[in-house]
Amino acid sequence: MKVWRLKVEFKSNKKQFEDFELVVENKEEKDLFINDMYSGVHIKNKYKNLKLNKIGGDIKSDNPKFWTTSGILMFSKRAKDVLEEIIKDDVEFVEANYEDEIYYLVNILSFLDIIDVERSKIRRLKTGLPVEVKEYEFREGVLENQKMFKFYLNKRVKGSEILVTDEFKKAVEENNLSGFKFIEVWSNDLNS
Repeated sequence: MKVWRLKVEFKSNKKQFEDFELVVENKEEKDLFINDMYSGVHIKNKYKNLKLNKIGGDIKSDNPKFWTTSGILMFSKRAKDVLEEIIKDDVEFVEANYEDEIYYLVNILSFLDIIDVERSKIRRLKTGLPVEVKEYEFREGVLENQKMFKFYLNKRVKGSEILVTDEFKKAVEENNLSGFKFIEVWSNDLNS
C-alpha cells in the first residue's frame, strides 16, 4: 500500500487549468467558509446556492484550482461520479455553480491522528513544536479502510495537506480524470 499527497495540477501542455473562487460578500465570509471546510463536520446544509467566479485559466479540469492555495478540493461532476463511491465515508460534496456548470467542493470529514511522531522525520521549531512532516510514518492499524484524509500534527489539523491511498489514485488514473497530481509520501510495498 502507498499513501499519496494529493495536489491540484496547474498546467497541461503549458496552458493553465481553470481557477475558481467562491463568490462571497467580504473577507469574513470567505474566512468562515474556509474554517468550516477545515472543521471536519458536515456543512452541506449550511451552504446552499453557492456561486463560483472563474479567476483564470482556460482548460477544463476534473479537479480545478479553488482559491489557489486554500487546501480545498473542487471536483467536476464527472470526478464526483467516478470517485464518490470510493470516498463517500470520508467526505461530503457541497454543490457550487459556475454559469450552467455544476461543481462540487469536497468537504473532507476524515481527520486522523495518524502520524507516528517518533518514527517520522518532522521539521520542528526551535521550541520543539512539530510543524511539518518531511518523511511520513503512520501509527499501526490506522490506515485500514482509509481512502482520503487530513491529519493532525501537534493536535492541529494540517489543513492544506490531503492524503489519499492507492484505491483513490487508481480510480483517477483508470478514468483519465484531469487536474490530479500525486506525490508519494509513504509505502509499505517491498518493491518500492
